[in-house]
Amino acid sequence: MNPDRVPFLALLLTLLSMMLYGVADDAPGTALAAWVVAIGAWVVTQQRSGRGMPRALAGTLILLLLIATVFRAMTAEVDVTLFCQFLIGVQLVKLLDREKARDIAQLLVLAVFLAIGATLLSPGLWVGVLALVFVPLMVLAVLQFQVYRSREAAAEYAEEAGVRPPPPVRAGRFGRQLLRVHSFSLATGVVIAAVVFIVMPRGAGQDAFGRWVTPAAQRTTGFNDSVSLGGGGLINESREVVLELTVRDPRGDPIGGRETIYYLRGAVLENYRDGEWSTRRPRSRTRVPAAELGDDMTWRFSGEDTRNLSYNFEITLRSTPQNRDMYLFTGWQPLRITYSRALNQVYNSAVRTVVLRGDGRPLTYSVLWQPASLFVRPDQEDAEESAEDRERRVASRPSSRSEVIAEVARRVLDEAGIDPDPDERGPDEDARAAMAIESYLRENFGYTLVLERPTVGADPTEWFLTERGIGHCEYFASAMALMCREVGIHARVVTGYVATEFSESSRSYTVRESNAHAWVEALVAPSVWRRFDPTPPGELMAVHSVSDTVWRRLGRWIDALESAWVRSVVSYDSSAQARLLGARDEDNRRAGRGDEEPGIDVFRVGLGVLASIVIVAGIAYVLWRLLSRTAPKRALSGFVPEPIPEELSFYPEMLKLLRERGLAKPEPTPPLRHASVIAGSEPEVSGVVDEVSRVFYRARYGGVSLSQVEIDGAWRGVEKLRSISSNVSARTGSSPAVNGAVSENGVR
Repeated sequence: MNPDRVPFLALLLTLLSMMLYGVADDAPGTALAAWVVAIGAWVVTQQRSGRGMPRALAGTLILLLLIATVFRAMTAEVDVTLFCQFLIGVQLVKLLDREKARDIAQLLVLAVFLAIGATLLSPGLWVGVLALVFVPLMVLAVLQFQVYRSREAAAEYAEEAGVRPPPPVRAGRFGRQLLRVHSFSLATGVVIAAVVFIVMPRGAGQDAFGRWVTPAAQRTTGFNDSVSLGGGGLINESREVVLELTVRDPRGDPIGGRETIYYLRGAVLENYRDGEWSTRRPRSRTRVPAAELGDDMTWRFSGEDTRNLSYNFEITLRSTPQNRDMYLFTGWQPLRITYSRALNQVYNSAVRTVVLRGDGRPLTYSVLWQPASLFVRPDQEDAEESAEDRERRVASRPSSRSEVIAEVARRVLDEAGIDPDPDERGPDEDARAAMAIESYLRENFGYTLVLERPTVGADPTEWFLTERGIGHCEYFASAMALMCREVGIHARVVTGYVATEFSESSRSYTVRESNAHAWVEALVAPSVWRRFDPTPPGELMAVHSVSDTVWRRLGRWIDALESAWVRSVVSYDSSAQARLLGARDEDNRRAGRGDEEPGIDVFRVGLGVLASIVIVAGIAYVLWRLLSRTAPKRALSGFVPEPIPEELSFYPEMLKLLRERGLAKPEPTPPLRHASVIAGSEPEVSGVVDEVSRVFYRARYGGVSLSQVEIDGAWRGVEKLRSISSNVSARTGSSPAVNGAVSENGVR
């Protein structure tokens, strides 16, 4: 606890705030470059004994930074990233500035604002951990800065008087007292923050900030709602966690395992042209505003069949894009979806997909689905086709779209003993035909993450089937869908995720960006769509499986910790608040939907807040009493006035005369400052006080032995002050007023 280390604390907090930004905005390069410049600026300033660049130059650089930031804001979107980068630039300039108390204060303020900007950028676990380190250090720096600033002021006064500057503050008991104040302030802040966290759920007042809140949630994941084949390069496998998945069987028990894969369905792509798969504009879609969702916050797809066993996906998305649409991930075939809170959404009943408007916050929802509906059931063999399915089947009849793909598909079915002509092949043979195509691709083609561009002018899917022979999952899915269509089986490409990383401890799956995948759904019977995955299973597991090394286990433990952080802290909204504070079930739903305030027991909340304040105050009082009893009774060395030697007795005599004249010096005010204060009303007295005080300073703080001439001069000043006071008393005929008290045996 040494106030002289405040400049170093300011540097440390500056570097920590830069790291916070780098983690929050996923910009480690920017943070590292800022670190290098900041440390270099600090070294240069220290070598020059705290003398930095001229003020004019620093002001000019900051002005140029401001102009550049305004220009960027006019040509691009204003966001938190731009604000944070401007703050980092100002920090680097201030580190090259002079090392005065004012400059240190500015660095501390800049670090606070940059840390706030980082928390707006991302609510992630590591941002929270760094913030937990940042806050206590900042509180300590602010407390020590008060002493640092006072010592600087005292040094300036000493320089002005031509005496020795004050000695450094020794730690000892002073450090222990400062540590107590720091601990108490921090504990009080934690309790207040906890109370505010409980009574102010995440999302309250979010509209006031708009796009400034959590733009980091807008980062693109590995999932895409379109497929573009034919590009070159290497697929980057990001380990960023997208969601957590818990699968429950019809009895409600969690199920899963490391050898069990679950498919999370996102976008359905039905239009293909020149290597591009895109969604088909739906005819049957339903827009449901958040306010119109039912009290149970559940959407039910038409045709729900409760006779079959249903499974449940419980999904927590780590983030949703701010004010942008996103696909919801479900199983196939989804029956109903229940949300923790309501958002604006669009349902496509034809392909059973859901598009939500994100709000920049995590989202928890559950999907009830029936895997049995993927297969042909006896009661569906004679079912009538829907109008849209019939249209799809007609559109999938053989054509001259790609004779190359058609030739490959016909050859595969001929080798499997299946008629490739849909008019000659029975409807019950479509499933076998699709399986034959799936097996052909699995057994005869290889998987790779290295992308190559096809021959100029060639269709990417044809190139994959006839020349390349290896590709990633999108090539496999595209090839199977087009081959099925060429033999009269309607098929579509589906993009989403595969869940393979299972945790035995939490009984849940962790899904990352690298788990993005593409597969096929084929219409194998009237109104029956079945999932097919032509990607080689061994390659699929090799790509998406998780090795059981020490680092992988540590990574899974960190992921579990981050999942708990997201569920407990980041996802704490009105619905979670209602559950925590004991609101009724129907009020929980209203809170999640956002159309009404949650039915919270106000009395219980107020009682809890009051109890928290009383408990904190009681603990603080008990600690203060205990520390007061155990603390040494002796005063701090350097803080108790030392007796004045006889040769300097002119100083207490001067203070006594000032008191009698009604001009008593306040205890915290140095005598030279007091002389300047009374100069306006008592210029003659002020001159005497200034002269006597300077002699006293030289001996008391400057370590100078006064000559007899200097001592006699000081006493003449005291006698002059006495004469002035006597003349005033004689003219007024009254005694001087008494104002305050001054110790005559000590320095005040």
